[in-house]
Amino acid sequence: MLSKTISLIACLAGFGLLVASAQAQDVFSGDIDPFGGAAEALPLDTSGAPTAKKAQPDDDGEADPVILAIRKSNPKSAIELGRAIRNVVNLGRPAEAKKYITLLLDSSPDEGTLVELHRELGSAIFMRMSRDSRFAPEGSALGKAVLDASFTAAHDPTRLAGLIAKLSDDDVAVRHSALVDLRAGGTDSVLALIGALADSSRANEHAVVRATLVNLKELSVGPLVGALETRDEDLLPQIIVVLSRLKASQVTPHLLRPYFASEPDALVRRAAEYGLTKLLGELPLLAQAEQYLARETQAYLDGKLLGRLDYEDMITFWSWDTTKNSPVERRFPGKTASLMMAARLAGDLYAISPNNLNHKRLYLTALLESSKRANGLDQQLPTGDATAHAISASLGVEAIADVLEYTLQQKQTAATIGALEVLAEIGDAKLLQSVNGRPSPLASCLRHTDRRVRFAAVEAIMKMNPVEPFAGSSYLSEALGYFSSTVGSRRVLVAHPRTDQSQTLVGMLNEIGFEADTAQTGRQALRLSVQYPDYEFLLISDAVDHPAAGELIQQLRRDPRTAIAPIGLMARDERFEQMERFTESDPLAETFPRPHDVAGVSLAARRLLTRGGDDIVGFDERMHHAATALDHLARLAEQSKDYNFYDLLRTERAVEQAVNTPQLTDQAARVLGLFGTPSAQRLLVSLASQNARSLSDRQAAASAFDTAISRRGLLLARNDILIQYDRYNQSKILDGETQAVLGSLLDSIELPTRLSSDQGEESAAEAE
Repeated sequence: MLSKTISLIACLAGFGLLVASAQAQDVFSGDIDPFGGAAEALPLDTSGAPTAKKAQPDDDGEADPVILAIRKSNPKSAIELGRAIRNVVNLGRPAEAKKYITLLLDSSPDEGTLVELHRELGSAIFMRMSRDSRFAPEGSALGKAVLDASFTAAHDPTRLAGLIAKLSDDDVAVRHSALVDLRAGGTDSVLALIGALADSSRANEHAVVRATLVNLKELSVGPLVGALETRDEDLLPQIIVVLSRLKASQVTPHLLRPYFASEPDALVRRAAEYGLTKLLGELPLLAQAEQYLARETQAYLDGKLLGRLDYEDMITFWSWDTTKNSPVERRFPGKTASLMMAARLAGDLYAISPNNLNHKRLYLTALLESSKRANGLDQQLPTGDATAHAISASLGVEAIADVLEYTLQQKQTAATIGALEVLAEIGDAKLLQSVNGRPSPLASCLRHTDRRVRFAAVEAIMKMNPVEPFAGSSYLSEALGYFSSTVGSRRVLVAHPRTDQSQTLVGMLNEIGFEADTAQTGRQALRLSVQYPDYEFLLISDAVDHPAAGELIQQLRRDPRTAIAPIGLMARDERFEQMERFTESDPLAETFPRPHDVAGVSLAARRLLTRGGDDIVGFDERMHHAATALDHLARLAEQSKDYNFYDLLRTERAVEQAVNTPQLTDQAARVLGLFGTPSAQRLLVSLASQNARSLSDRQAAASAFDTAISRRGLLLARNDILIQYDRYNQSKILDGETQAVLGSLLDSIELPTRLSSDQGEESAAEAE
């Protein structure tokens, strides 16, 4: 027994539960599966199937007897003309073939006739005519019409249903023809067959449908593996048995859940036992299954590829769609497809041992990571029944808080974002309580290296609405200031000691759609890199000093605001190898010669953006972050007495910067009005007085200035006030709307004086 156990463990570890034993005996007597096994005779025996008869031309003794015989037969029907075309084409007589092609096209064949032609003659002849210019244009027209009609018919749901019905016909020729046509329908046919298995009213057809799926061989495997996710207790056992009879080794891991998590006498467990025995030769132990699933889940989370990448570096992944009650096919980037499989295996692991904390943590990590990647990091997790959000929320705040801390340690960024989104809905301010005086995991996310994590943390905390100080509360205002300071454009930072060369790079970057800032020293680059949150990548010359390029990159990586910024290190020829060794350990950095033309800059930009991948935050998303941050600042400033533990004024410089971003001007002006500081009042008055600004921007600034006066009183210097009166006096030649804006500014300036005068008059009246 010990030797058998060791053998099985070796099988699980070395071959990943994917080794099938053709000699394994079924757990039922003989070779009988839960639905009858060998008793399911394959009704699609093709031994007696008819073959197409070839036309036999008469030999009339002429120089070209075949052509003469075809002419003498005078073909008229579509099928007769089709056979004539095939024979003439095979003789290498395109001119003669075009005569019959023309006759066929002139007869205006309907869809049914075209499909019959395809069934009679096959695809090859029509593909040949479509591609060979000697048959053009008639051959191309006929070939396209036949191939299009046959494709449409092969995938038509009504026709597929009719073909499935014919699988039970008494005539073997009818069954054979139906099988051939179903094979032409590809995965659509497999989906239709699975649909028939899911229909309990068609139970009398299920045996022949299962046999057909087996007969379709590898065509069936993908959709059937996707169907393993169904929780239909009548359908799932049938799917398992079909895949087991196909000896589809990739099904083996998915049999562990129904085997270990089902009732002992359940049909699905018997089917899983049948499949495991057929594919492995013996049944695994629970501990072995848990160990295998945990190891495979972690491997996929760490980047193990699910399968071969196609020409677009994508992988096809089949899963079960509960709304359609059918398997669906989706293509994902290789990494995302692997995450989808990780979530699937982790779900099986959790179902097998739901009380194991480590398994629950692994399941939630894989589930959130895969869902965020599949739906897009720039999108919120979908909500609703059976979504990752709903499943995670159902496990409770404690479980999600635990997985948040775990994903931060494991650097599973997408799962961290997902956990924060779930906590924003189900959590409360208790999650911000510090541990040993340190910020909680939630508060620490406000300083995460990933911008999206920081934003998700902001959103979660604002929804939880803490009304008391917490460790790390200063991080919130810091993050709000960071998001608010966007300048609303695609930007690049260029660090180069020579002004002429850096300006040349700026010009070339402008041509490909980027605005650029320049720094001559490493110190300037560090300052600018954190001043603006819009840099999509950085270009650094190896000649930069104070600090030098190598140290500069290290400092950028230590700052959470620039830790994941793609960096291009431009190296001179004599230092290229040295610099290349420096960046080879940094997956987000690359060394290349300084670009000398637009094409070179464009190539460098593409390569750096590719290195950033999905983690690069696009323009629209940055603007959304900024607008949301300004709304949060306005809310906190309006109720400053309740939120006095936030140092909101530290964001003032960032908000002043946002005023100059057209999409954010109104919101930023409102926040400055709520701050009401001398600097804010001076900027608002200046903005409202700039005729080059849009009227709506000026009106927003004037309104915000009035708010500032109401909240903080007039804090302008005397000279600023005098300048404003001069501006109003000089506005007589301007339009009425401008005069109205300038007049409202003066009204706001004079408001405190009027209030004092009114109060004095009231006091005097009371004294009398």
